[in-house]
Amino acid sequence: MTLPHFSIRDVQYSIQLTGYIIVVTTDVPCHLWMRWTLENPRRHFDPVIKRGASFPVKVRFCVVEYRDNEQAEAGDTLTHTFIKLNWPECQTRYFYFFGNVAGVWSPSESPLFEKHFKLPPMNGPFYAQIDASPWILWPSRFVNGASYLDTHGDPDATSIYSSATRFSAQHKYGTNYFKIDRKPLYFDTSVIPDDAFIYGAIVSQYISYIPARVKDIRLVSAPDLHDPPVLSDYGYILDRRNEEISTLLTADMSTPRRCSWKINAAGIASINKTAKTLWAMLTIDDVNFIAPVATAEGIYLTDEPEHLTVIYYTPS
Repeated sequence: MTLPHFSIRDVQYSIQLTGYIIVVTTDVPCHLWMRWTLENPRRHFDPVIKRGASFPVKVRFCVVEYRDNEQAEAGDTLTHTFIKLNWPECQTRYFYFFGNVAGVWSPSESPLFEKHFKLPPMNGPFYAQIDASPWILWPSRFVNGASYLDTHGDPDATSIYSSATRFSAQHKYGTNYFKIDRKPLYFDTSVIPDDAFIYGAIVSQYISYIPARVKDIRLVSAPDLHDPPVLSDYGYILDRRNEEISTLLTADMSTPRRCSWKINAAGIASINKTAKTLWAMLTIDDVNFIAPVATAEGIYLTDEPEHLTVIYYTPS
């Protein structure tokens, strides 16, 4: 059996307030891990036999006390993102990349890289408070006579809703009678300076009604949503279910109130400083293909737009 190979073609570093976002490009689609350590790896020269003579020319690195981090993207890709925040200033890390191709581990490894984190002087913090784009439409699939999986997994919604009652929920009305709502989010984040270092972000939304059976609400990154949404965005949002940027724990919610999502590092990295940032909202059961047993297993939302608060610094 011939083992698959890959090679590193480019490595780009985007400095952040607390570390780097590292983007690696490969020649073939593959799935990578980054193995890093704080100790400069030891070098060993193994002998290579050529025509009966031994030459110490094969270099082997010995990495101890290492950590492995998986790329942010799901599956095999040509670009591989590693979000390396919480990197103490003036700390040097040594790392290399390894991985698999179509699930088969590759003998290929990258060269050894060395990176030192030193942040330039900063101004701030500054706060950008952004209202969501006018809430007009969101995709929903409402089918009588189809199984839950047929309703859930279809690539298109049956309609784009614009009524006063808005959901991020799953519903069961009877045997083979389901409705599933997935909500796009659009924030014009072009107001953030191009050279800004984003420290944190919070999305807030007023919840108008919480049914008795409540499930967690998941926010995901969805950069290729249509604006405004179209029927096919229903399936696209589901395809992004592994691109989690935050989860709102709703189990303790008993009365309507304003709720907040603290955006994680992957979500912060997805904020677009030149155009709109596109995210989406769906329930955790929708993410995990778990059928509802009642109506409105999720949340009802008001027509008040979501608010995105971004905290950032700029170089001095």
